[in-house]
Order: sequence, then structure tokens, then C-alpha cells
Amino acid sequence: MPRAAINWVGVSENLMNLQQLLTQRELPTSGQDVEHFNGGVDFIGDVHGCFDSLEALLKALGYVHDGDCFRYAGEDGPRKVIFVGDLVDRGPRIRDVMHCVHAMVEHGEAQLVMGNHEFHALSYYIPARDDPTEFIRPHTTKNFELLKDTIAAFEGLDDEWAYLRGWLLERPIFIEHPKYRVVHACWDHNMIDQYRERFQCNTVDRDFVLDFADRSSFAYAFLERCMRGIELCLPDGVFIRGTDGTLRDNFRARFWLENPKTYDDVIFRKYMLPDDMVGPPIMPNKQGAFMRSIKAQ
Repeated sequence: MPRAAINWVGVSENLMNLQQLLTQRELPTSGQDVEHFNGGVDFIGDVHGCFDSLEALLKALGYVHDGDCFRYAGEDGPRKVIFVGDLVDRGPRIRDVMHCVHAMVEHGEAQLVMGNHEFHALSYYIPARDDPTEFIRPHTTKNFELLKDTIAAFEGLDDEWAYLRGWLLERPIFIEHPKYRVVHACWDHNMIDQYRERFQCNTVDRDFVLDFADRSSFAYAFLERCMRGIELCLPDGVFIRGTDGTLRDNFRARFWLENPKTYDDVIFRKYMLPDDMVGPPIMPNKQGAFMRSIKAQ
């Protein structure tokens, strides 16, 4: 039986206006960043170094390795994969994942949009504009802990890792097609329209990454929104503990919901909320103060 043309697969302002970010607009049919592939597409997100799972998934979807890369071998027409970012960190076979996806992209069998973990890796190695002894992503213990598995995967392979980082920098931040839009975290129409108007493309360059160091810059707001989504404040004095053990006074929001009423409506991981925060409504007169600019973690 032929599979659906589009297949989603997973491997891993104020509240009243959140849904406006997803206001339906007519999908474009032309433009420099509009894709025109007419076959089927499999979307795969957040592989995070789990090559064994990725390989099994690709085979289950009908892709076969021909000696160069995985290609779709089904009889129901051409297909390709769009990887929705976060290939690196955490898993045991990060280098194999990178080589697999690189080969598929370079042979025209896949595309990759950059995720926040790829960007974290890039900015960790790029010196700051005003002080070359510092880096866009500071070399703190916390930032090293996030990246340590990727660093270990390329230990002794400095040239290879440098090449792959350069290749990652060339990947698009978003992809638009007449039938779908792809971004790692949040498609914000206004920010993406601004980016298109300024740069006429869907990729970033080194200068734009350098601008990210300034938290008041458009580069910072744009990349955080596209790659991390929206983060919201908890009430004063309320904290949650992240999976890395860090206490936080903010959380990632399920921004696509219509008319959210409570904190557990909008938080991604409900188990992180204190018991007394589950259920009580967010007061409408406090929703404006509830929203804040996204902060890098």
C-alpha cells in the first residue's frame, strides 16, 4: 500500500497572542527559499546520536543503503528525508549519525534544517567578534556538559569535526514548500518574513552568528525563536528543576495551543511543575507580564 506523501516520524507578546504565530497563511509557490521537490517526504527529528535507531527507522521506511548513502527503494515514487535538526549530543554514535545524514544530503536524498544543538556546537567554537579569546557560546561548565558527548565523538578528529561544523553552518534555518513548512522549533511568520526581507535566503552566515552574542540583536531573537521556540516566566519565587539539575524560573511553552488556561496547559513537561502549580489558572490580567523574551540557557 502506498504511504502518505508526507510522513512525520519522531526519534526523539502574551499568552493570548501565542496562537497568532501559527496563523494560517497561504503557502507560497515561489521564492528563493521555496523547495519544489514533488515526491514524498519523511520528516525525522531529534536523532541525538542514536544511529542504531536511525538506521532501523530508515530501513523500516523503505530506505536502502547503496554503498553511498540511504536512498528510498520503494515503488510508490521518489521520497526523501527532511531531518528537523538536533543530530548531535547525548547518544552513543554521534559521528555515525553525522556521516549518515551528511551523505544523504550531499547525494540529494535528504535535507537538514539546523537545530539548537547544532547551533550550540557551532557557537561554542566561534570566537566572539570583540574578544577572540572568548566564544559566542561561553565555555562554562554547563555549556561543556551539554556538548561533551559530541566533543568526545570527534576526539582526535579535529579536521573532520571542523569540516562538519562548516557544513552545518550552511544548512537552512527553515524550509518552505507549497505543501509544508519546516523549522526546528517555532515558525514565527513575522520574524521569518523579516529575515527573508533582509537577507533573501534561509541560511545564516558567520557574521549573523557573531551578532547572536548580542542578546538585544535581531540575530539573537530570530535564532532563539526558530530553534528553541517560546519560553515563559513562572510566577515570582517559583522555580522548576531542569533535566540537567539547574533551577529555572522559565519553561518552554506549547505555543501552538489555542486559548491556554493553566500552566500545565502550556508547559512541555508537566512533571516538572510543582504540585501547587498544576491546575490553577493563569490570570488574564497577568498574561502580559507572564511573557518574556527568550533567553539562552
